[in-house]
Amino acid sequence: MDKNSLDLNTIKEITNLFAAALKDRLEENGSNATHQLSNSIKDIVKFDGKYLTVSIQLEDYYKYVENGRKAGKFPPVDAIKKWITIKPVIPSGKNGKLPTENQLAYLIGRKIAREGTRANPFLAPTIRDFKLVDKIYAAVNSMLINEYG
Repeated sequence: MDKNSLDLNTIKEITNLFAAALKDRLEENGSNATHQLSNSIKDIVKFDGKYLTVSIQLEDYYKYVENGRKAGKFPPVDAIKKWITIKPVIPSGKNGKLPTENQLAYLIGRKIAREGTRANPFLAPTIRDFKLVDKIYAAVNSMLINEYG
């Protein structure tokens, strides 16, 4: 099969729908405060004449949303500050004093370092529910049947 005979439009439509389903799942999970992760989701389809490559590109920190974060290391304070400004975080103060943004970011980071964060899976359930591999396999199979009878 040469580069020109494989109709990638069908596969690209499938991956576009999958990317949209990932974004929807992030929204449903409440894991889309900054929209940085959902905005980073890109579907990439390549065919070089011999190999078909389908991939999804997204921010590296997706793994912390997907799997949670174990206790231990202190998370990046700048990311927490950005999250604080977007998410409606209302701290409870002690003795009538509210923490500053820096103090609040430190306190949140300390808690994450001490206790970790819970998993909020969006990738694995979407792959399972969407049946991405099955759909791509069916599309390629259909193209091969059309091409070679």
